[in-house]
Amino acid sequence: KKKYLITLLHDINSVREKGELSGFENKVLSNFDEIIVHTPEMQTYFEQRLRPGIKYHYLGCFPYIAVPDKEARQLSKQVCFAGNIDKSVFFSDFVFENKDLDLIVYGSCSSNNAMKNKYEYKGVFKPDMIGHLEGSWGLVWDGDSTETCSGTWGSYLKIIAPHKFSLYVLAGLPLIVWKDSAMAKLVEMKNLGITVTSLSEISARISAVSDNDYKEYCANILKFQPVLLKGENVCL
Repeated sequence: KKKYLITLLHDINSVREKGELSGFENKVLSNFDEIIVHTPEMQTYFEQRLRPGIKYHYLGCFPYIAVPDKEARQLSKQVCFAGNIDKSVFFSDFVFENKDLDLIVYGSCSSNNAMKNKYEYKGVFKPDMIGHLEGSWGLVWDGDSTETCSGTWGSYLKIIAPHKFSLYVLAGLPLIVWKDSAMAKLVEMKNLGITVTSLSEISARISAVSDNDYKEYCANILKFQPVLLKGENVCL
């Protein structure tokens, strides 16, 4: 008797690293009857590549188990970035091109990274220890350019829901995301922050945000936290 198979996708390595779904992953995923994907954009991606007849559901963004930060944030040009600095090719150019931003960085970074004196490096933290994240904004960006999210890692943002998106939400940080990313629609619809086409826009965009605008972003972030904490978006 054939079993009915359902899977929830965490990552698609071939798409992230090579830019296209591998034959092996296509074959494996085509065995499933239902697939829980990250976003509607990811659903469209697979509908164009996997066998017909698969039923899809999407998360919108990943649930996250942690104690949320409900402290009121203050509007400033402090931008938080959580990620692997050594693998974030765009980051060195971002630092040099945006000297008026106060960058606060968390994550893996080699000890000989020459950029460390250009930003405030806070080290590595456990994923559930988010209460100490500093800053006024959480940046979601990837790839090898500051002008757009380019390369396979950058293009991957067009279909995925990055875990750092959920991390920033639970940390109470309004978001800065790429305008062509899958998460941009959610940010704009829920008014959770700002979307940009390039990193060079960030300083001017922040300057244009009023105190009332920022307070509204923060309030909307707090309203959105329970969705991630309860896993309300994980459903069939």
